[in-house]
Amino acid sequence: MKNPKYTEATIRDHIAADLDMVESGLSLVDTESHLPNKQGASGFLDIFARDAAGKLVIIEIKRTDAAAREAIQELYKYVALLRDKFLVKNTDIRLILLSVEWHELATPYAEFAASAPFEVDAGTITLDADGKPVEIRPMTQGALTSERKIGVRHILWGFPDETTAAEAVELIARRVKRFGLTDFVLIQSRATKPVLGGRTFLYFAQRELRFEEYMELIEASFDEGQLEEFRESVADLTELEDRVAEASDAVWRLYEPPRVYRRVKHSKDEPYDEAEIHPRLSVRTA
Repeated sequence: MKNPKYTEATIRDHIAADLDMVESGLSLVDTESHLPNKQGASGFLDIFARDAAGKLVIIEIKRTDAAAREAIQELYKYVALLRDKFLVKNTDIRLILLSVEWHELATPYAEFAASAPFEVDAGTITLDADGKPVEIRPMTQGALTSERKIGVRHILWGFPDETTAAEAVELIARRVKRFGLTDFVLIQSRATKPVLGGRTFLYFAQRELRFEEYMELIEASFDEGQLEEFRESVADLTELEDRVAEASDAVWRLYEPPRVYRRVKHSKDEPYDEAEIHPRLSVRTA
């Protein structure tokens, strides 16, 4: 950067004057917007905006690695103050973190984005030779390193024998990939209880995606009626983890299990305890 005097404030003002650089449909509410805090230090939002859907958008600007290290703590604080001031839910708030440098910020941001109970996006600011922002490139989840989290939906299929289960592995993997899930595990195991009659099982679990990533898969596969129905089903969910779980289920329902799958039958003498396999087991049938 040839002009070190080009500060976060000047970068902020240029971006605020052209919010389409960040995202189409954003409208400016204020810059350096004051958020009072009755119990401690108040906060100032770099850019306060609304998106096309009417959600409140906090845009935080960082220029250097030294400043970026403080960003995550500030974002948590700003969301709490914004909720208190406007009496809104987490689902009514979005965060957009923009930084010139990501060396110090990428890992903590990835962990923050994966667990935050609100929508979070990020972008890289490109400056010209004079230090003026000329482009903002969205940061994709693939470009960031985050802790792998297993989704809440787990599937168990029962098969009459090992051969049938082994033949199904490739078929399941191929079909799951077809609707966009690429990071998952399939584990083959044998029954140990006599009541299960020597059956073999395939256990499926997937890495949990962000809500926005599930929505991309849903929008690519649902027709307009299905998409509207899904949006209505999650509109009143206030917790992000509930929205993620519903989106995960919606993606899974794109899948049609092969007819060779058989549900594990219950025994009259010794009922099959699903919790022994996994506390959040879901058994699907053909």
